Amino acid sequence: MQRILKAGAIILVLVVPVLIFLFLRLFGENHFTLKTYYPLTDPGSGAVITQRSPTASWWQMQKDTVYYAVPAYTISIPPKDSTSGRLKLKNTKDFAGRLTILSFNGSACDQTCLRVAGQVNRVLDIFTNDSSIVALTLVDRLAAVNAIKKQYDPRPERWFYGQPTHKAVQRVAEYEYRFGQRPILKPEKETFAFNEGLVLVDKDGHIRGYYKGTDKEDVDRLVLEIRILLDIYAKKSPPYGDA
Repeated sequence: MQRILKAGAIILVLVVPVLIFLFLRLFGENHFTLKTYYPLTDPGSGAVITQRSPTASWWQMQKDTVYYAVPAYTISIPPKDSTSGRLKLKNTKDFAGRLTILSFNGSACDQTCLRVAGQVNRVLDIFTNDSSIVALTLVDRLAAVNAIKKQYDPRPERWFYGQPTHKAVQRVAEYEYRFGQRPILKPEKETFAFNEGLVLVDKDGHIRGYYKGTDKEDVDRLVLEIRILLDIYAKKSPPYGDA
């Protein structure tokens, strides 16, 4: 009798994990989440602001948190014909519906600038067939982009360069992209200047992540989190799935 019980226990130990694995493999679905930064709060009560979820059925009371969205602003962009000398204007609202990787630079492109640009170029290479992913490099002087264009593929439809018309790039990073407010979880990884940083903005203008653009491992995290966002969008029904 004891031998039968022992044999039964061994079979259970061996078979049950396999059955669980097969069940999860066949019927399970992975659901990934990614942090959205800066929920909006009521100035009076301090309560987090919510709105009715667009995916909720008419009988449901499901509500979503309302998050800060980067405000639209105008940037000057280099003319395609460098001999014309005419600057063009572009509004960042044109990037709505696309995942945007932001990088920041001052008046000249130094070695830090080129290292960050190299990582941006690498990310665009990884997602070379996905036009929903673009990069925007902000500079204080348009001449600063010449060094980047000389070393890396300009990608006119995927990688945009511009000079904000309303304030200096560092202030844009601090105010529009709230760079100084980002949570610091690992000081050795996340303490870096604005010109070393990358910011991931989703299709709705929400900030989804900050990364050290001179750190390959941190940029690998950016790549992973872009994949997670793409997976989230793919699983959502329209209008989000088609954005």
